[in-house]
Formats: sequence, C-alpha cells, structure tokens
Amino acid sequence: MPLTVCRKCEKIFPSGSPNCPYCGAPVQKQAAPVEKKDITNVLVGLIMLVCLMFLLILNTTRKTDLQADAALRQNCTASNCPTGTRAMTSPSQQEPYYTCKSRELSDYANYVMDLMLAQVNFAGSSPKITSKTGEPDVTKSQQAILDDYRAKAGVLTFEGALSKCYRGLGNMRVTVLDNPKESNSIYVRSESNHNEKFWLPKVKLNLRE
Repeated sequence: MPLTVCRKCEKIFPSGSPNCPYCGAPVQKQAAPVEKKDITNVLVGLIMLVCLMFLLILNTTRKTDLQADAALRQNCTASNCPTGTRAMTSPSQQEPYYTCKSRELSDYANYVMDLMLAQVNFAGSSPKITSKTGEPDVTKSQQAILDDYRAKAGVLTFEGALSKCYRGLGNMRVTVLDNPKESNSIYVRSESNHNEKFWLPKVKLNLRE
C-alpha cells in the first residue's frame, strides 16, 4: 500500500486520504514518498501505532477491571519478594510488558513501553517515534534515563532490544530467583518449566499464596 508523509506533523499514513488523519492538514498532491531505505522504520511505526491504539481502546473500556485487580493483588514493588517467593505474573493484558534474558534489557525495553503507554493514556494518541532509536519523543530528563538504559542493555535501538525479548504472558506461576534493589526488574523461573528463566518488571509480578 502506498504511503504518504504529512508535511505538517511528519506522520506516516496510507495515501489516498485528502487530509492527514492525525493533524487534519490537507494532503498535497506531491506528498513526499517514503524512501526504500526507511521502509523498516515505516513498518515498525505502523505496527506499533495499531498496537498502541488497540491498547488505548482496551484501557478505556476496562479500567474498572484493572482497579479491581490492583486492589486484590500486591505486586513485588511494594514488598521484598526475596529468593524463593512464589508469585504470578500480572493477568492484565491492557498494559503489556516484556520478558528478557538480562536485567538490563528488561529495564530498558519495559521503560520504553511504559513511556509509550503513558503518552497514549495522557494524549489519547500514539507518541511520536524517533527514527534513530525507535523510542518515543520525551523530555530531556527522560531521554537521559533512556540513553543510560540503552547503553547498559548493549543495544542501539528499541527494536534491537525487542529482538532479544518476548511479550510477557499473564497468570504465569513463577518462583523468584533474584530481586535486586537497584533495578526495576526481577529474575524468576517458571514453575511449569524450570529451564525457563527470565527478567520482567517488578510491577508485573504479584504475590500468591
């Protein structure tokens, strides 16, 4: 499908529309085409846009369920969750997370996802993604944190981190292996497969009896 770049807001969308679906600016006949070398960024941007808009719809229609889950469960951010703690991954599918093989990758990938979700919830639209790193456009202080996380993760882009991580599953029974205080991530082992070990955000892990 041919793509068009809006000259006003610089967002990409399918050609054929008389106006930009994001800012409403009229589309000029000589709209700038997307170069072949940028096709990967275009596809990634479109996929993320669809996913984020879907998440926005789910989030606005099921806030009551999320609040009920939060009231009934205690996550590992609010408790120590030492080694050996039996826990369960978050059942919420409205706020996705990633599981990674290293703490650094988990900290970085999930921080980027949290920033994107925060912008979607606040502005009600998809965030502007930078073509260099695939990260959302953020404040200077947030960018400093992103740069530090990315460097520690040993990747150059958000896409590079996602190639080494997986979409987190809900209601997975796990046992805590390591819970470093200086990290936002926690290391666990699946109870159904002891060979499956991974890092995930502490806020996505709930205590269980």
